[in-house]
Amino acid sequence: MEELQVDYPPKALNGETSVSSLGVGVHAYHMDSVKYSAMVECECHTPLSDGFSSPNHIGNTPDGIAEINFGPLSKTITVFEGGQFEPDPVWDRGTATCSNSYCHGNFKDGNLNSAPKWTDRESVKCGSCHGDPVTGNPNPLPNGNFFHPHFSNFTINTCYQCHGLVINPDGTIIDPEKHVNGVVNFNSR
Repeated sequence: MEELQVDYPPKALNGETSVSSLGVGVHAYHMDSVKYSAMVECECHTPLSDGFSSPNHIGNTPDGIAEINFGPLSKTITVFEGGQFEPDPVWDRGTATCSNSYCHGNFKDGNLNSAPKWTDRESVKCGSCHGDPVTGNPNPLPNGNFFHPHFSNFTINTCYQCHGLVINPDGTIIDPEKHVNGVVNFNSR
C-alpha cells in the first residue's frame, strides 16, 4: 500500500499539478486526508496492484483516461426502520462531479442531491452530505432511528450533543474512524 501513496496524482499525465485539472482533482485530499474520515484507499479506481502499470488503470481503450470503478465504501448500504438504502455511485466526466455515493450523502436522510465537483475541494463542506443549515442543506429528518429529531436551528456546534464520539462542540471531527464509516455513531443514553 505504501506505493499507492506515491503513485496517485499530485501530477496529471500531462504534467498539471493544480486541483483544477481533471487529472489531478482532489486525489490527494481523498488519499491523504484523515482530518474528516478514515483514509480512503483507492476507492474510485480498479485496485492498483502494480501501481500505474496495473491492468485496467488507464483502461483498455486508447482514451488515456483512468477508469472509474467505485468500490465498497461508496456503495455502503444503510439500513433503517422499514428498509435499506442502496447507493449507486455515478461519475460524470463532463461536469467533473460524483453523485449518488454513500461517501457524499447518498444514504437514508442524507443529501441525495450532493454532487461534489472533483476539481473544487471547496464543493464539499461539513454538512453538505448530511445536513447543516449553515451550508444550505437542511438537517436530516428523523426516521424512527433517532432518539430525538434534528431541529432546524441545529448547527455544526450542536452535533456533539448526540454525536460526541465523533465531533466536539467546536464542530471539529475528533475521531475520523467514526465518520463516513457506514454507522451513525451517537452517544450512549
